[in-house]
Amino acid sequence: MIQTGVRTLRHICRPALASLLATGTLLFASAAHAQVGTLDQLAPDLGSTFNLTSAALTWQQEVRSELGGLVTEVEVIVDGPAGAAFDLRLRRGQGWNTSDFHFATSITLPVAGVQPVLVDVSAATLVLGDGGAMVIELQGVGDAVFVRGSYIDPNSGGRAYPHPLFLNGPGCYSDCGWRMAFRSFVDPAGGSFPYCSSTPNSTGSAAQMSLVGSPSIAANDVVLRAQPTPNEPGLFIMGAGTSNLPLGPGTLCVPIPFRRLKFAFGVNNVMDFPVNLNLLPPAYAVMAGEVWNFQAYYRDPSVPPGFNLSNGLHLLFAP
Repeated sequence: MIQTGVRTLRHICRPALASLLATGTLLFASAAHAQVGTLDQLAPDLGSTFNLTSAALTWQQEVRSELGGLVTEVEVIVDGPAGAAFDLRLRRGQGWNTSDFHFATSITLPVAGVQPVLVDVSAATLVLGDGGAMVIELQGVGDAVFVRGSYIDPNSGGRAYPHPLFLNGPGCYSDCGWRMAFRSFVDPAGGSFPYCSSTPNSTGSAAQMSLVGSPSIAANDVVLRAQPTPNEPGLFIMGAGTSNLPLGPGTLCVPIPFRRLKFAFGVNNVMDFPVNLNLLPPAYAVMAGEVWNFQAYYRDPSVPPGFNLSNGLHLLFAP
């Protein structure tokens, strides 16, 4: 794994970056925009602007994480009058991307002029593995706002950031030399992060997933827990992706195809299952920096249709 922001800086056009650093005009840091995550990705403001005035204009900047972790903040740079607004969204996956968004907010500029906008997105529980993709999506609402970024001629052999910018659909914008200026921050520590939703079962409450043990591959002490559940048999499933599909009274949070782990049983309204990482098949082999997703399926014979599901759990694995 890399250290904070070191490798991403290599993607910036070196002469331009050196000049900006020397003159102090690299428009990112601001004392009024404190952040708590670890810098993962950076694309600089090299003075280019993109029109964000119309609701008919939707920009998507593809971002690839190199640290992996819970995405905590994103920052973009915009130019506009005080009181002007625009929409910001995050979607999991590569661009162009029309999947369900993980985060959405409307932003109003507090002052006029060029300014960084740092947004806390941790509530979205968007967890990316090493190399995982998301898009930062910006859309106008009719106000006079412009988003800042860069243009480097592709024939020069360089880009300000390696991954493409899209406008209103597939195919990178213009000749693929344009990039949105942004920073993304993550909490890179391994851990567990609930997502998706569950519905009440016959215990009167909805079963919630949690991790007992640690997400360390070396420790190999992962125990999946769902509670409260009826004292009935069930099983846990795992997969690389996420979904949000109705299934019976609940929601399928891990998409097909998924791996069915061995049966577990509810005892005192708790269903546990120890996962031996060394016995998983090759297609589900777990590596440090990867995110795998888990969910519990269990019998609930006293409530039609006789089964239910927990919410989902992202596990970001550590060495």
